[in-house]
Amino acid sequence: MKKVLLISTFMLSLSSFASPEGRIFQTNVLFSRMKEIIDVRAVALYKCFGNKGTDKRQIDHFSSKYLGLGTDSFRPEKEKMDSIVEVLRLTNSHPECVEYIKSADSALNKLQRKKFLLPEAVASSLCALSLPGTNYQCLKNSISIISDLDPFCITQKNQDLHGVKDHNPCMAGDRLLGRILRKKNDPTQSEMALFLGTLETQVRAAKPGSEIDLWSIYSQTNKDTSANRKKFLGMLVLANYLGTAGGYVDGLGDQYWQSAYSEGKSGEEIFNEFYSVRNKVDWFGFIKKGVAKKKITLMIKHLPLSGMNHHNFMAMFLACHFRTYGNLVSKILPNLLGTGYESLDFVSHMREKIGFQKSVRNFETDTNRYREGSEFGNQFCGNQI
Repeated sequence: MKKVLLISTFMLSLSSFASPEGRIFQTNVLFSRMKEIIDVRAVALYKCFGNKGTDKRQIDHFSSKYLGLGTDSFRPEKEKMDSIVEVLRLTNSHPECVEYIKSADSALNKLQRKKFLLPEAVASSLCALSLPGTNYQCLKNSISIISDLDPFCITQKNQDLHGVKDHNPCMAGDRLLGRILRKKNDPTQSEMALFLGTLETQVRAAKPGSEIDLWSIYSQTNKDTSANRKKFLGMLVLANYLGTAGGYVDGLGDQYWQSAYSEGKSGEEIFNEFYSVRNKVDWFGFIKKGVAKKKITLMIKHLPLSGMNHHNFMAMFLACHFRTYGNLVSKILPNLLGTGYESLDFVSHMREKIGFQKSVRNFETDTNRYREGSEFGNQFCGNQI
């Protein structure tokens, strides 16, 4: 009862800085993502209907619902999300068209989620470094690992809530992270609310210049196990992700809304879950303002987190996750991903005319984040610290 009361109190804190503009914006962001999928599926369905001789009444029913989405921008949030989820489900309601739908989804994924690391190339590097005389089994296992990470860049560059475009929206490990943090009937989101609420309370009460250990807060209500250490690092990755100003649905966001969709939740429930995740990012950002104002140092054990960002925490999480594949793989893999990502970031900075020297410094700084993060993630999840 006490834990539930604490979470309820903390959720009130969360709502105190939630932006109405952010909620409306995120409704449109998620709606647009679903609409992209529906549009390509609709083309595939009409082709299937013609080839399979589908009953005209079924075609007319789908058409009326699909074409009605064009007026949804003027509807209230609940109606808007419920209607688009209804149409999305209709695209899955024709067993005779399953292959057409799969083909359409694959084409959209290749068009909008472009791979930035080839599994075969990275696998060869891993095996060459870890096993002299690369063998077939190593390559097979490594290709499976890289495929699971699903490294990709979003080709459609949308503006965020403030009119700014992310010129290098590339990511890896998003869906992997989502599968760990987002499971049916899993308490992770309530645990994260409790964690953030306790952190906010401690920041308010802390003296200027003091230190706060984030792991100490989390471990007060969660057992010290390898699984919980990995989940803890995953939460920190999430907390440093896209907030309610984000202009696109990343891999983590896809994992959350698609999981809720597959469980048969309503459009309103799907959006609330998607929005709740992004709002926690805002909550953590709100807390960090208090941290900066009071010059507090956030820590994980002995490690100060000053100056760290999403890249540091993702490297920690990936190193932790891949420890079961051996220490060498868990150290090398985040570094390879970091080099691949930052190479794209370097090109992006050059295109933005930031300057060669500054772009080089940025590349060196950010690739170093992956090196340091992977080293700490190995130690932390190996209970060496």
